Amino acid sequence: MGGGVPHKDKRQQAFDDAWQEIPPCPGLSVAKKAYREVTQWQGEEMRNLCRGILAVLVSVLQNPDSSLYYNFKSLLKRVSALVDLSLMAQYRSHTPHPLVYMERYLQTFYRTKVIFL
Repeated sequence: MGGGVPHKDKRQQAFDDAWQEIPPCPGLSVAKKAYREVTQWQGEEMRNLCRGILAVLVSVLQNPDSSLYYNFKSLLKRVSALVDLSLMAQYRSHTPHPLVYMERYLQTFYRTKVIFL
């Protein structure tokens, strides 16, 4: 009867809180809105997302119970692959070597993208 919903809501709120608590540092703007309040991700918002999402996820998903450990670990690996792909896609030019890495990151994501459901 929806037993998982309160935990999900708590994690979502914890994520929003951690997102807004990222301290200012070079190359990263402080979030003006909670993560779920951003309606359009472009430019500065996307750069901040790529730079901060893994740290926020690690903070929110720490110490999962044993039934969620594998899912959380898998989620972090998939998000890391997407961030790496995004960062490499921003290179001004691409030689075969970075393209191989980008293909691996994309394959890593697609192999288990179901984790996002």
